[in-house]
Order: sequence, then structure tokens, then C-alpha cells
Amino acid sequence: MLCAFNMYAQELPYSCNFDTQTSQDGWLYYEEGVEGVSDWNMSGGGFSAPNALTHDYNVGASTDDLMIDWMVSPSLITTGPISIELMVRQMGFSTPTDDNCELYMITGDPNPENGGAVFIANLSNPGPSATWIPQEFLFTSIVGEFRIAFRYKTLGAAWCTYAIDDISISLSTNIPNLEKKDVGENLMIYPNPVNDKFYVNGIDIFENPKLTLFDATGRTIENNIAVNHTNGSIDISNLKSGCYSLRIEDSIGRFATKSIFKL
Repeated sequence: MLCAFNMYAQELPYSCNFDTQTSQDGWLYYEEGVEGVSDWNMSGGGFSAPNALTHDYNVGASTDDLMIDWMVSPSLITTGPISIELMVRQMGFSTPTDDNCELYMITGDPNPENGGAVFIANLSNPGPSATWIPQEFLFTSIVGEFRIAFRYKTLGAAWCTYAIDDISISLSTNIPNLEKKDVGENLMIYPNPVNDKFYVNGIDIFENPKLTLFDATGRTIENNIAVNHTNGSIDISNLKSGCYSLRIEDSIGRFATKSIFKL
């Protein structure tokens, strides 16, 4: 733990640039796996000087050392959909993996190891190395208290470092008040059951679709699921066998929910 925990949830808007003690207060640090030589720190080199939230690589680690470090925000409270904006920078000689740095949402217990973290976005390769890249995310499925969390993961001494700065979280005003239209009858999932990859026939009827995957209990497994632009496939090879639901929706009110059976 790096800082003292704020006892009361803060109302939105919330902003943090890690430059003052006030902006640093309330952030919590958690470790999983091996205890590496590097942690999340609030140090120099920020997009807006002088500081940013930074994580160096695990210098001198053995090749099988798995280090997973979390930095969790103060408790916040929302009455509706939220917009998250931030700056991110990736540096190093190693090629970023798919999960070097990720953004999560947490409700309840702030310790991610207790299972309350929901994936929001992959920050692992935001753009050209050593360049600050703006990121913006819309999260609609929450009302009440929450936290955001950054997860840094590395195996061995792979040199891939990250910095986060100028975080801004606010109530979103960009949610259109539209009548929802279920277009599920126009879509087909195949193959289903599926081993590793499946396709959605008819997804082109959506305008900038957002894909979310839920497990059989309704828990969010993954937000903003990536579709392979080469062949239109969706890879779920990392999931356990079982029943899942795929939710597809867009900005003009169309949606569809399809069941998927993973072998």
C-alpha cells in the first residue's frame, strides 16, 4: 500500500495528475506473484510535469518470474454512465504482450485478488513507443461506488515500462436517449458450439459496435472484445468450457444478445 485509504467515496468529476499529495492520496497498491524489484510509483516524467504513475520492468528477474502489480484508485461514486480519459506511454525494448498493462473497474473490496476486478481496456500498446497517447473509455454498466485499477504484468525481465497521467473521470453526457431495437434475429454465431474462434454473421448492421462477453452467472468477462479485422473472427480460446452470452450494441440503440457454448 502506497497511500492512506480515503474513508468516503468521492463524487464525480474526479481528476488526478499525481503531482501533489492531494492527487496521490487514496491510491492503493497490491502485489500478486513474485515480489519484483519494481513497483507502481508516482514519480517524474509525467505528461503534465512533474509526476506520473509509472512502472518499470522487473530488472534481473528469472525467466519464469511472473510479476503482477495493481494500483487501485480512491473510492468514487457515480449516478450513471462514466467517461474515463487518461494519457498513457509505453517504453522499452521488449514487444508489449496483450496484457502488460490493463485498465479495470472494481466494486466492493478494493483488493483485486478477491475477484472484484472487471476488465475495461488493454493499454499495452497504445501507439508509438515513448509517446504519450490519449485514451478515452465509456463505461455504462455501473451505478454507485467504484474504483478504477491499473494492472501491470510481466514475465521474467522483459523490458516494457508504462506511465499513466492526467486521469479524468466524469459523468458521461454522450449517451443518446434512443429507443432500443433488438436486431438479434439478423445475426448468426458460427460455429456454435465453438473450440477457439467464432464468427458473427451480420455484425455489419451495427455502427461502431461494442461487444461484451458475460458468463453464465451474468458476470462481465470482457468488455470491448476485439474482432479480427482480417477474417472477422473472435478468439475465446483462453476461456474455460461453458455457456457464455455475447452482447452487441451500438451508439444508435441497436443491440443483440447471443448464447455461445465453449467446448
